[in-house]
Parts: sequence; C-alpha cells; structure tokens
Amino acid sequence: MVAQTGKDNLIKIKKEVLKKICSTLKKYHYETGGIIGTDENGVISAFQFDKITAPRLYEYCPNTMFLDNIINNEWAKSDINFIGFVHSHLNNAVLSPQDIKYARKILAENDSIKEIVIGVINLNANNNIKWYMIN
Repeated sequence: MVAQTGKDNLIKIKKEVLKKICSTLKKYHYETGGIIGTDENGVISAFQFDKITAPRLYEYCPNTMFLDNIINNEWAKSDINFIGFVHSHLNNAVLSPQDIKYARKILAENDSIKEIVIGVINLNANNNIKWYMIN
C-alpha cells in the first residue's frame, strides 16, 4: 500500500502487514492500536497490536511497557526499526491534538528518531487508513 506522506511523499507497507492492521483493529472497539516498524529497506513490515490494560473511550493510550519490550527485544533482534503507530477512530481518520502530542513526546525522548508515522484507521469507512508524518 502506498499513501501520500513522508519526505518522498510515499509510505511503503507490505500487503500482509496492512491486512493484519485492518483485520486486527476492526475486531476491537475504536481507540485501539499498535506500533509499526520498518525493515532495512524502509518498508513497513511489522505491526504489533497493543495489549491495552485500561482502554479509554475517546483516546488511544498505549501500554508503553508492553510496546517498549517489543521494540527493545523482539524487534531489535529482527532488525525492525520502530517508525510509529497506528490506531482506530470511530468516524474519521483525522489526527487528534493528543495524537500529535504523543508523537512529539516520543520524538523529544528519543534523539535517534527523526520522524513518527501515524496511521489512523476509520472503522466506519471500510477500514480506510490515512497516514501522517510528525517531525
């Protein structure tokens, strides 16, 4: 799947990863999500659904302990680089101020990360995903 965003205006994602994102998130209540990672070619090739301990009605609040463990252990061993996150909204695919704030917090706390890719999936529009880049 290719969507406009990024410095070359393209996002590259493996078809099976896109399918996994859509099929997983449509099973759950909106405001759920997970992290995405790229392979050595910059292609999104990994998705890890988040084990949210306390889901919220109007805000995706990641389980950072669980996700940090995936990034620092499983993905590090597989040469997968964290690039961002994807989550669901009920009626739109627009970034919220909280989404932007969370992305900027990740950037501020991680000097090695220069940009965050965020996918927002609209559960009421055939799983349409809109991609954003925060830098």
